[in-house]
Amino acid sequence: MLIGYGNGGWVRLNGAGLPGAVYARFGKHVDGTWRLYELYLDGAGEPLPTDAVRGLPANLLASVVVSEQDHLESRLGIPGPDLRRLARHYATSWGGSTHDGRSCDTCGGPLKGGSWRRKQGIQEAMQNWVAEAWFAQFRNSTVKQAPAARESEGVDVEAEEFPIITPPAGSRITREFLETVVTAYRLAILKGLHPAPTIAELAHVSPKTVRKWVAKARERGVLPRGRKGRVG
Repeated sequence: MLIGYGNGGWVRLNGAGLPGAVYARFGKHVDGTWRLYELYLDGAGEPLPTDAVRGLPANLLASVVVSEQDHLESRLGIPGPDLRRLARHYATSWGGSTHDGRSCDTCGGPLKGGSWRRKQGIQEAMQNWVAEAWFAQFRNSTVKQAPAARESEGVDVEAEEFPIITPPAGSRITREFLETVVTAYRLAILKGLHPAPTIAELAHVSPKTVRKWVAKARERGVLPRGRKGRVG
């Protein structure tokens, strides 16, 4: 097991038994104890198993804090990567037509493109808000913190209702029917339910029949092919 201690409470763990590199950020709670605040799994370009989070050794993460508090304490005051702020920009596209492939000769930053800029003869580099977000964490820093993205409320999967599934008459299975099955399949996974029994209950058929529908959906490309270790 390899353990690396970074800045701002960040720790990197890698080795046997882990689904990939694990980055964890610890911080001091108001009661003076160390707590885990952020967790990031890096599959190194490979898909993570569906039980990746469940398989994390929580006792190992806890032991890292208990046994090596000095490492964390000594670098806690140095800013680490602000992944929480970065992650909240998960849906940004930086506005329309903001980059046409050119870079600033002075700072190397991407130049804002768009015809409205070129007509005015202006070449303005985009601000590097990632760097600003890092420097702004220092005490008494004069760098203005980049604003956190406004997050949409998202979809409450618990409140989402399953579609009505009416088994096809005869042996003909349409693509439209399979799309309905796939919608229910994915929603069941999001709700933490087993897809086949859940859909079977909705459609008043056996789980075996549902698995045949799912197989047919994969065969026709309505649902991606399953991978080893994944649901379905």
